Amino acid sequence: MRILTITSLATTIFLALLPLQFTLSQDTDLRSYRLGALAAWSEAVSIGVKELALSAPATPEEMDALIGDGEGIAARFGIGVYRETDLLVTDLFPVDVAEGKQVLLLYRPPTLDKYLALKQEKAKLIESEQYFGVAREEIARRFGRLLGYPASIIDQKLVANGVEQLERPTFSAVWKSPGIALDDQDWSIADLACRNGCSLVSNEYLKDLIFDPANDDTSVVDLYNDTQEFNRNYVASLIRPNTLQSMANYDASNDAALDCTPEGDGLQHQLTAPPAIEFEQRADRVLIKYEYWNAVREIFLDDSVTTPDIEPTRLGHSVGRVEDGVLVVDTTNLIPSQISLMGNKFYLSEAAKFIERYTMSKDGMRLELEWTVIDPVNLRGPYTGVMAWLRAPGWELHEWRCEAITGEF
Repeated sequence: MRILTITSLATTIFLALLPLQFTLSQDTDLRSYRLGALAAWSEAVSIGVKELALSAPATPEEMDALIGDGEGIAARFGIGVYRETDLLVTDLFPVDVAEGKQVLLLYRPPTLDKYLALKQEKAKLIESEQYFGVAREEIARRFGRLLGYPASIIDQKLVANGVEQLERPTFSAVWKSPGIALDDQDWSIADLACRNGCSLVSNEYLKDLIFDPANDDTSVVDLYNDTQEFNRNYVASLIRPNTLQSMANYDASNDAALDCTPEGDGLQHQLTAPPAIEFEQRADRVLIKYEYWNAVREIFLDDSVTTPDIEPTRLGHSVGRVEDGVLVVDTTNLIPSQISLMGNKFYLSEAAKFIERYTMSKDGMRLELEWTVIDPVNLRGPYTGVMAWLRAPGWELHEWRCEAITGEF
């Protein structure tokens, strides 16, 4: 693979950012210039500097003369080329940027599918009369991320094209769980009962029991025990027979967490551990810092990030997006590691993936999580758990200390 030097990268960016209506000297040939720019962008795409690049717009006649050599250049760099006759129009660029003209898309798989899907999604929004506000802005942002623009540049382009920036929630804060702050009056009974983790369905089941007038004389402990039995049956209905056997063979004295190395301790334990967590929101990513294992996760706010060449880890590779104020995180590239579904422990397969949905209350003081694990090897369907935190002003994360006790049961 060729190495793109700082000098050649600077030249690439300079060429590509020249305006279409530049002034050519008498010795400059427009077609040669365009082919040179295509070669520069093709190199940038081929080595991963960009996932998608666009040629300068050209008339259909100009593109007829350009396409053959353009395809040859792309093939030389091992990338794909697509003749686009109807470029996706978003608020990143002026509406008429390619009106009546065509462009070449230079891409790495599966970027073309992402681009075409984005066009289709925009068309559906227009058809349903929902192409406005957050939905419209998100189409532009996703296109910008496909083109490799950092969030700050996307912001600048949107502002330059008259888009008023929408207020976005910030999750940046330290958050405490009921497991370490039981005395806070803002917890609900369900929060406290589920402080060690509940499935979404069992959490709703418990709430229904609590608010049923028929249970006014029943203790919360009895309602909780009822919920536990309900959840055991629910979990049993989801887990495949081979996994049930794995759970039966579980030996607590050899639990992955007891030897003070986090490697066998999976993402679900990290998500739901009682110690405090901290969110640090940046322009292009969210950092989640955990007291538990002193772990740090990067949530990339960029759906153009691909995963095939990323080494699997216990916390995986996470890509997020904000949908109507909710932070949605998709995590893949996980190594097989331990999970506990209401105390039922087993190891997830390599096929497992997680979806997290973080929702903050309007006053910014409460953070709720719905996390879903999908593992076709071990589970008949998705399992969704819930978790809640309260904002903890003035708190700081402490260093996690652990003393190995494996085998001491």
